[in-house]
Amino acid sequence: MNASGADYYNTHELLNGLMLDHNGNLFKKMQGYRQSLSEICELLKFNKSKIISRLALYHIDGRLAGRNPTPPKGMVLDPKYGGREILERNKKEDYGIFYDTCNHTFGKKIYCTRDPFEYALSWGIRNISGKFNVYTIEERIETHGQDATYEIDVGFMEAKLDQYKRYLYWVTDNFPDAIEIKYEDIHSNIDLVLRKLTGSNFDMRKDWGTSLQEYSTLLYKMSLIYNPALGYYDKLIEYQKLLARQKKLFRDGMSIKMNTLE
Repeated sequence: MNASGADYYNTHELLNGLMLDHNGNLFKKMQGYRQSLSEICELLKFNKSKIISRLALYHIDGRLAGRNPTPPKGMVLDPKYGGREILERNKKEDYGIFYDTCNHTFGKKIYCTRDPFEYALSWGIRNISGKFNVYTIEERIETHGQDATYEIDVGFMEAKLDQYKRYLYWVTDNFPDAIEIKYEDIHSNIDLVLRKLTGSNFDMRKDWGTSLQEYSTLLYKMSLIYNPALGYYDKLIEYQKLLARQKKLFRDGMSIKMNTLE
């Protein structure tokens, strides 16, 4: 959206940390589950910028179970964000007002569906690697290396399959006008999916010389043969880093496909 000339802030997940800057723009600030639902609703109410956000059922499950979020590999959760009082408070929260706020705040809501087995297997690998996403070729190689094999916890996969089933009911019950996006379509023609969602006819080829689909495919294929000693650079990666510095994008931008079911 920002590349097309629009001005958006991507807050990523709503339930694990948000902050308003001095201009009233809402951006990502990792804080675990410290913020209450009422605080999050207030931040959404006072936000002055256009935002794109995510809401994950597994974060809701974690809060209601009184757990702290599992930080990405290499990150440590600040103890002040997950004290006993906070965790006990989270177990008692009512999500009705929060869902109403989300439905009022976000004019367009989408949810992603995919093959349940691939979903569970992908999370099974994440559970071992400790990486939820990778954002660079180097990071993907560091995470998986060459010819990596994993002994998947079948019990964990079964739990993820159950979570996926509950996710479909959760969307229907709380976001009845949400638009379904198929995961397979994202990886086969992401440009078409985005045009349908945004209503924008922006063509990345005009400014960047490549479509988002071509770029995404190229990054993944390069990660399979990449030699770290050669180094790698492209203008789109630098643009994503610029958006991250401006707090309009969380972390390092667009992730690279990490696991592929063949």
